[in-house]
Amino acid sequence: MRIHLVGAAGPLGSLIAYHLRRVLPVSDTVTTIRRNSRQMREFYSVHNASITVARKGVRHTASGFTAEIPNTSHSTCEETRTIPEDHIDSLIVTSRTYSTIPMLNMLSSRLTSSSTVVLLQNGMGMYDDLLKFTFPDPSYRPHFVLATHSHSLYGNGQFNVVHNRIGEIKFAVIPNSTKVDVDAGFYQAGVSPFERKGRLSDLVPTSRFESSSFQSLHDTVQTLLKLEELNASWVSMSDMQTALRKRLVIQSVVDPLTTLMNCPNGQIFLSPQGVHICERICHEASHAFKAELDARMKNMTDTNHASYSHTMPQELLPDELHRAVTQYVSETKNFISPMLADLRSGRPTEIRYLNGHFIRLGAIYDVFVGRNMMLHNLIKLRSAIPLDQAL
Repeated sequence: MRIHLVGAAGPLGSLIAYHLRRVLPVSDTVTTIRRNSRQMREFYSVHNASITVARKGVRHTASGFTAEIPNTSHSTCEETRTIPEDHIDSLIVTSRTYSTIPMLNMLSSRLTSSSTVVLLQNGMGMYDDLLKFTFPDPSYRPHFVLATHSHSLYGNGQFNVVHNRIGEIKFAVIPNSTKVDVDAGFYQAGVSPFERKGRLSDLVPTSRFESSSFQSLHDTVQTLLKLEELNASWVSMSDMQTALRKRLVIQSVVDPLTTLMNCPNGQIFLSPQGVHICERICHEASHAFKAELDARMKNMTDTNHASYSHTMPQELLPDELHRAVTQYVSETKNFISPMLADLRSGRPTEIRYLNGHFIRLGAIYDVFVGRNMMLHNLIKLRSAIPLDQAL
């Protein structure tokens, strides 16, 4: 199997790549996509084609990775142009959302309907944007896997990550065809709900003629399940949507507030004003989710087997969301949020896929999201003003 990664230089991408290299046989390649020829050469000359993960003060290094650029035929480096642009079977994306569409546009010629793309990123809405801007034609659209995580980690330079708290990875499958029912195992009759799980056999059509285009999906899911040290689990799309929404709310509170205040996570609740803002964001988010769910249920015709729950999940109620944010802040009180790190480094922020997602839901379902809009606009303003600007 051949796995390519976008974002492997960052903390999350490095962690995933490191564990993939550990669980896969040497015959399977794990390749990091670098933006240009210089970065590709540096991966070999500076980083020795290796990735280091530190856990409890002990550093572990995995080697044997390869590196490529998106389109070798467009390279100005003569040596790089000789590298073939091979088809990508499985692509794992852990990069910031603002760089995803440009990168996948460059890789689109190497992705087909028999490819699989794993999105393990912040926020929500990237999948929809990729369908709209990068893969508008369903006949050429790859399979997708949506994922989220709760690991605590930070970078110590490129391809070097400190993994300071073990969490979990959850993922769900979105095939590019209705010929397979990927969630069938989660609704299997006669099996206890506690024993139901996804089945690899459901990822491949029974037709031998069609099965080849689903092979990468099968192999990708099988590989993700091997990441036992990262507590990876395959969940139903209904459970995935709940997990993604819960994570979205946490980041939509913590990232903007820490960025505006230029402080670690734990300081945003030192005053009652921070707590109040959190409560309002959680209320707006819960109401937006409820409106979205109601609209989906109204339009759903298949009442026997759906990929989404028919009821509002308990975890998405305002009080539960507030509790989740509070717990996250407590567990990461000394950490710097990704958005603040981006701002300090002069990079764009991911606000479009955090609070910006609630603005889109508010417009679609006519729900008030004024506090989310305010945070969104303040981050836009903050991004336009350098942090170290002298008065």
